[in-house]
Amino acid sequence: ILGLSLSNLEQKVHYFSTIDHGCKELAARIAVRSPAVYSLSLSENLYPTLNFLSKIWGVEKPPSLVNGTSNLLTVDSFERKQQNNSRLETLSGMLLEYPGILTLSLEGNIQPTLRFFNQTGYTMLDEDWNVLENVTRIRGRYIAASLFGRLLPRYHYATIMKQPSSTGSQEEEEFAQSPSLHILVSCTDEDFCAQKNLNLTNYTAFRKQESSRLKFSSQFDTWLQTGRAIDKQ
Repeated sequence: ILGLSLSNLEQKVHYFSTIDHGCKELAARIAVRSPAVYSLSLSENLYPTLNFLSKIWGVEKPPSLVNGTSNLLTVDSFERKQQNNSRLETLSGMLLEYPGILTLSLEGNIQPTLRFFNQTGYTMLDEDWNVLENVTRIRGRYIAASLFGRLLPRYHYATIMKQPSSTGSQEEEEFAQSPSLHILVSCTDEDFCAQKNLNLTNYTAFRKQESSRLKFSSQFDTWLQTGRAIDKQ
């Protein structure tokens, strides 16, 4: 961050301070918690990501850029929803909780992960990525979870164990089910298996074996691109 020009920093500090019509804390929180954000292009990286996040979170849009810069800023005449009273009901509030979300690639990380959450029912988005009313919003730290290293192996394993299998014990099949969002994302492998009453050794072997297949499977690549359902067979 010290390698950036003063004008570059001032431009981004000013922009972050205009989100939600003036959130004075946001620029400082980003500098402390995720300084790499300041090295990103405002027009090519930050604004597209912020605009996308406002859709999937159902909050007020970020301020518009004029001519691709923040030298002149106009705030969209977007009337804030009356129910957005808590900090986590605003774009700045969600970013204050986890500013590191802005360092992720929009097309390479954020969108594929949101496709997963949407297709598996953890959230519900329309065709333009807008979250539906009264639906769970996926927080930034959850979006940052590894899609291929954590989310897909856990979801697929829980799905497999819900079905009759000659390899799983009766006890595992009885208690296993699609994990809650918190368990899917936040727990260690040990806690994940304990919460779902699964065998840790069996899951670890499954994850190691299946992670590369899930990552490079042409079927899964097609699913990410087209929104087709996951092949659970």
